[in-house]
Amino acid sequence: DGMVRLWDPATHQTVGAPLTGHTGSATAVAFSPSGGLLATADVDGMVRLWDPATHQTVGAPLTGHTGSATAVAFSPD
Repeated sequence: DGMVRLWDPATHQTVGAPLTGHTGSATAVAFSPSGGLLATADVDGMVRLWDPATHQTVGAPLTGHTGSATAVAFSPD
């Protein structure tokens, strides 16, 4: 459905509203080392950055992949 949901591992409940904005199914997620950013990817090759505290996108979608984006990662530095 293109949505990403954040979950509280202690309560097993969703946190806030789902993150919407992907056109295809989400395939990967990663938090930045500080926890201040979340990256998500989808089968249409789009990568988005999010502020996990506000559930808002940060900047424009990262596009240009010719296939599915199947992994995302942050460098520790």
